[in-house]
Amino acid sequence: MLDIIKIRQNPDAVKAGLKAKEVDCDAIVDQILVLDKEIKALKTATETKTAQKNKIAKENGKLFGQKKGMEKRGEDTSALDAQIEANKAESIAIDAANEEDVKKLADLQAEFKTDFNPIRHGTPHFVELSAEEKKELIARDPRYGNIVCRCETITEGQICDAIHRTLGARSVDGVKRRLRAGMGRCQGGFCGPKVIEILARELGVSVAEIRKNEPGSEMTTGNLR
Repeated sequence: MLDIIKIRQNPDAVKAGLKAKEVDCDAIVDQILVLDKEIKALKTATETKTAQKNKIAKENGKLFGQKKGMEKRGEDTSALDAQIEANKAESIAIDAANEEDVKKLADLQAEFKTDFNPIRHGTPHFVELSAEEKKELIARDPRYGNIVCRCETITEGQICDAIHRTLGARSVDGVKRRLRAGMGRCQGGFCGPKVIEILARELGVSVAEIRKNEPGSEMTTGNLR
């Protein structure tokens, strides 16, 4: 989850952190900052207007007290009446402006999703499953029966899951960080080409577009034949 305080204090660090996780959210982070400023400005405006209204209410309270005294003494209260009415009109105008700001604020602020599910299931650790659990998993998805990384016992099904889940892997290192594919004795010597092939297939791109990590780290240059 993104922390709005961290975004305010160091948006560049947040952007860099997201890019390291293969998520390009620069525009979204900038949009969050713009919306945050608008929300803060509206909150300040409503608080200022509320303070003005409270001040007017106190002033009118004093004016009503003065009016009663003047009425007892038989003095003319027309000037006070005019001031009281002017204050009432200003208070009504403030209420209307505040109501408009509150509506804008409600439109800007996010609402909680009623169907939000806070539980996020992890990728199955195939090597840690019992024989029966492995059998059930392969029956549901035969790709879990295809071992791609022999050193770490990582299956094709696990790699596909890592690619298609929220904030999924988009590079060879992305798969490695999520599953350890390529971190065994052979260091990707055997499974590397297969991981590249699966990434290209699942992402719908050419093998030449698959990167090790950052842009410019493409793993292949073209076909041999």
